[in-house]
Amino acid sequence: MDQQTMNFLFTLQPLRQLTADNTYLLDRDHSVADHELVYESQTLRSKVNYQFTRSLSARVIVSMTRRSQTRQRRL
Repeated sequence: MDQQTMNFLFTLQPLRQLTADNTYLLDRDHSVADHELVYESQTLRSKVNYQFTRSLSARVIVSMTRRSQTRQRRL
């Protein structure tokens, strides 16, 4: 298999108390023989944190994954 991966991370901080960390992950496998796409997985993940006081904060984590397999793997 010919594998490709990509990771992309970016952080937004529109307010001092609010932070949003976002991650995009891509994983692809191609057949070595004919370069056809065998498998692809994409994940988008967001983590939002709000700091109310020094000792009190709230965090929400959301993750969405899309997977596709275009043909059966041969062993």
